[in-house]
Parts: sequence; structure tokens; C-alpha cells
Amino acid sequence: MKRENNLYFMDFADENIGRIDAKTGAATIYPTPTPKSCPRRTMLDDQGRLWFTDRIVQGVERADAAHLSVRCLYGRER
Repeated sequence: MKRENNLYFMDFADENIGRIDAKTGAATIYPTPTPKSCPRRTMLDDQGRLWFTDRIVQGVERADAAHLSVRCLYGRER
């Protein structure tokens, strides 16, 4: 995910993260690898990847829009 003034949001009530494109206004939803994960506490790194924690299994996950993937780095996956 690139830092081009896009808006990223966490669907804390479910298992998704989202991105709103700053140029087009289009929203894209990415499911997390963990069911009902309640994603929260996010940050972008210098490579444009979105890191976030997972409340349910207390995991750390990373989203990479270039590969359209969300990966669990610590904790349980589906």
C-alpha cells in the first residue's frame, strides 16, 4: 500500500481492513486472515505496507496492496 494520501481504516467489528483511494474515492476492502479478528492499531512503514494488530488472537498482520494480500505474521491464521 502506498502512502499517496490514501485513507486506511480498520473494521474493528469484523475482519476487514479498507482503503479509500485519494484520487478516485473508490473503497477497497481486504479480509484479514483471521476470522472475526477485530483489526486495530495500524501504521504504515517506509515501504508503504500497512501493519496492524489483531484483537482476537492478539496477532500482528501486514497488508500489501501491491500483491493484494494480508498476511498473519504472529498468531493464528484461518
